Amino acid sequence: MALYEDLKRRDIVPRIYEELNAGRLELRRNAEGIYKLMVGPSLVEGEPESPWIFARGAMDRVCLKWLRIYHMMFKLLPRPCFSCFKVVGKPRTLEELFKVFEVQQEEMLPAKCGIERRDYNKFRGAYAGFWYCPLDPDVNKARDYYKGVAESLKKKISPDFPVILKRGCTEMENWAGPSNTWKRTKETDELEDYLDSIFEIYADEIWQPSWYMDHVKVLWIEYAFENRDPTVRKYVDHYPHSFNQENTTTYHGDVVPDIGCPGKMEEIKDYLRAPTRQGIKYGKATKA
Repeated sequence: MALYEDLKRRDIVPRIYEELNAGRLELRRNAEGIYKLMVGPSLVEGEPESPWIFARGAMDRVCLKWLRIYHMMFKLLPRPCFSCFKVVGKPRTLEELFKVFEVQQEEMLPAKCGIERRDYNKFRGAYAGFWYCPLDPDVNKARDYYKGVAESLKKKISPDFPVILKRGCTEMENWAGPSNTWKRTKETDELEDYLDSIFEIYADEIWQPSWYMDHVKVLWIEYAFENRDPTVRKYVDHYPHSFNQENTTTYHGDVVPDIGCPGKMEEIKDYLRAPTRQGIKYGKATKA
């Protein structure tokens, strides 16, 4: 391979330029004294308006690097993602979402829950909860983990609470197809090794203070209101006024609301005769 083609093959800057420019990637010396592009730190997976609250981070994963960098920038399916299984619960209402939150905070497994704001994923439901199985390629171990989580949810929330077991990230499956068909090649392994020599995480533990969790819960309730979730009323004293909205006053029913300041026809005629409105009749321009 000639120099130019080799350099083009290894040139990563165009694909990471926006992250570098925004300061989300920093060139730093790691604990071994080697300069690496560091990913992080972040309270919320790199999102300033993250819709998720974490019970506990999955310490065997570096999803910021694998998903945000390796997959989204380099279209790579990282090796560990072939062994990544997740239990996914689908709360059907805001009330069930808060129940999932309580279960996750009580059990403190590696998990998160929140609202689904990814446009390409909304058809799967407005809310979601995730539990991260220990990284292991053995699907039977993941199935055992799923059974434990599902049993707890069905007992504590509802016997028909929807729970599934999936592999990898939605973004990867949307791009590469069904996760049971994923393949690795010598070229992808070489690319991943090359990227590993460049990138490193220096914020591998996700920590969210209580004040930030309060902010995320506000996002949940506002999202439920926007999506006409009937259970949102349980979390709002003044509905819909707390959302700066007013119920529509109607006049078509048997009981007509008393109008405190009715309009007067003579005032309307005087208004239409005013000099600034001459030549206008019922919104249509006429010759003066």
